[in-house]
Amino acid sequence: MVFATLTAPSFGVVHSLTGSRRRGVCAHGNPRGCSGSHQEGDDLLGEPMCAECYDYTGHVVWQYFAPELWRRFTI
Repeated sequence: MVFATLTAPSFGVVHSLTGSRRRGVCAHGNPRGCSGSHQEGDDLLGEPMCAECYDYTGHVVWQYFAPELWRRFTI
């Protein structure tokens, strides 16, 4: 018997409810983490810390193929 947990890949650091513990700056000079306290409904939630570092293409491709990957996994 196997208990497997599946997690989607990370496409980059984004603003979240829990905040980010990462320190320093990225190659573009943007902070790698956010010490802000975001609440539900905040427009920044899910927004990349650095738009140039975020893998938008990978995100779109993952979202496109995710239903088929899940279907095959459950067969």
